Order: sequence, then structure tokens, then C-alpha cells
Amino acid sequence: MSHLAGPPALIPLAWEVGHAASATLAPSRWIGAVVPGAVQCDWAQAEGWGPYWKGNAFKDYRWMEDVWWTYRAAVPPVEARAGHRLILACGGVDYQFSVHVNGACVHRQEGMFTPFEIDVTDAALRGAVIEVRLHPAPKVPGSKEDRSEARRCVKPAE
Repeated sequence: MSHLAGPPALIPLAWEVGHAASATLAPSRWIGAVVPGAVQCDWAQAEGWGPYWKGNAFKDYRWMEDVWWTYRAAVPPVEARAGHRLILACGGVDYQFSVHVNGACVHRQEGMFTPFEIDVTDAALRGAVIEVRLHPAPKVPGSKEDRSEARRCVKPAE
């Protein structure tokens, strides 16, 4: 058995993010995204908005937790070497999401505190596009907008 010397190589991905009103719709607009990061910060920067914590600006951000967000990145061509694998590794994604590689769902998860890894080697050799689709924040129907609406999940208040 042979062992690889040195740490694994990291391949930086150029992420972008967009939102849609439902899971079946694709985003109509994409903006550059910072990963790890937050959709609120990326969208606010793209729109030139002020800080969410200033005055009542947080109200302008509320809609963001009620839409479907999609992060996507194209995997750059990589040279396949025997015994090497290309792994998408995430320390956690908020809150409920699915991961798609070249359109096929390869992972679903609920809960932001569990890291995961997905082998994308074979797909990457064909020019992979990775998408991470985030569900809207889970809310109790009919609740007031006072954060009690999120009382049935393990998700921090936005």
C-alpha cells in the first residue's frame, strides 16, 4: 500500500449565488459569492445596501429567509492521477439543503452542524458544475414575525 506525501491540494472554486421563489425555479440573477459566507452579506454587497444592524435596515433583509438560494461553481479541469480523488468538503451548510453535481442530487441534509464530504472525481473529469440549494428557513405557519416562528427547529434566529 502506498501513501501520498504532504497535505491534500485545495482547488479554489469561484462561487456565485442566486435566489428563486420555489425549488423548481432557477435563479434569474447570479452574483459573486464568498464561501464560507452568508447570502445576506453577498446580496447586500451586490446591491450596495447598508449594514443590516443599522436602524431598521434588518427589515429589508427579512425576505431572504423565505426564498430558495442556490450556490453554484464550475470545477476547473483537473488532471486525474492514479489514487487521487477530488472531494467537496463542507464544514456545515445552513440549514436544510441539497447538493447537485451536473444536475443530479448527490446529497441531502437537514441541520447545519454536521460536516460532509462528497467525492466528485468522476464528474469533475467531465467538467462538473456543483450546486448547493438551500431551503427557506423553516417557520411555523401563522406565527408572528418575532422569531417564535422558528421555534420548531434547531436553527438560530436570523
